[in-house]
Amino acid sequence: MVAAGVAWAGLRFMGTVPEQEESMPTFSDFEVQSGAARVRLSDFEGEVVVVYFGYARCPDICPTTLATVASAFQALAPDQLAKVRGLFVSVDPARDLPEHARSYAEFFHPQIVGGTSDAEAVAAIAEDWGIRFARADGASEAMGYTIDHTSIVYLVAPDGRMKKAMPHGGDPARLSAAIVEILGASGG
Repeated sequence: MVAAGVAWAGLRFMGTVPEQEESMPTFSDFEVQSGAARVRLSDFEGEVVVVYFGYARCPDICPTTLATVASAFQALAPDQLAKVRGLFVSVDPARDLPEHARSYAEFFHPQIVGGTSDAEAVAAIAEDWGIRFARADGASEAMGYTIDHTSIVYLVAPDGRMKKAMPHGGDPARLSAAIVEILGASGG
């Protein structure tokens, strides 16, 4: 299922995950609940936002990806890091309540905000962003269920436009270089 989601996302992005903004799709703003706070993507205007969709009980892909984002953030100079934010959106709102999504994301790095919404809103956000996810019952006896999902790291420029999309398994150095490139292009 994950492979199918990644393949679908690849088709949506003209056969590959694009590296240049000319081929990037346009996404809508959205709102999630992070702990007690409501957070909108547009709240981070003026910053590079690294957006990732996943879930806190994910056994491997999500923690690996968020660790990559955290490592990329740690490689940035302090003035660069001040202009960067991570945004983790949980696609498992039944188990990842807003406080749990917030604390899970912050565990990896304090610049990563975690949030979720009700199931209908999460489905609409994911659809707009080309994220496919599906509950996989019985996949893990200990966890009850897992969620197969598309795993792409999106980079949104300070002006709110999508700049890059990077597939799961990326190198932290490559991600930090992409962030620095976007900061430089925006005069940051």
